[in-house]
Amino acid sequence: MANRFLGQRVTKKVKFVELDIEISKLTMGQVNEVQTKARALAETPDGDNMELLVMVVKFGAQELSDVSDEEFLNFPLDELTKLSTAIMQFSGLNTDKK
Repeated sequence: MANRFLGQRVTKKVKFVELDIEISKLTMGQVNEVQTKARALAETPDGDNMELLVMVVKFGAQELSDVSDEEFLNFPLDELTKLSTAIMQFSGLNTDKK
């Protein structure tokens, strides 16, 4: 018998390019994938943070999960950054750089 909590998502609405979009908290598995990718990118001389930003957005905003990496280039960078930060903070991850 499957546990009733498995597969449940915790969501809220935020603004993205002046429209409402529903974001969800990242799962432990998704957080682990993001951390693994962040470590790998940190070890490369030209670590592309855009790749990490897109990963977080695709995980946390179901409506954008099928947008291609190339199509993400059509969104304003500051809007993607705000959305990614909102997802990370909603998921309980500290995004402050101290």
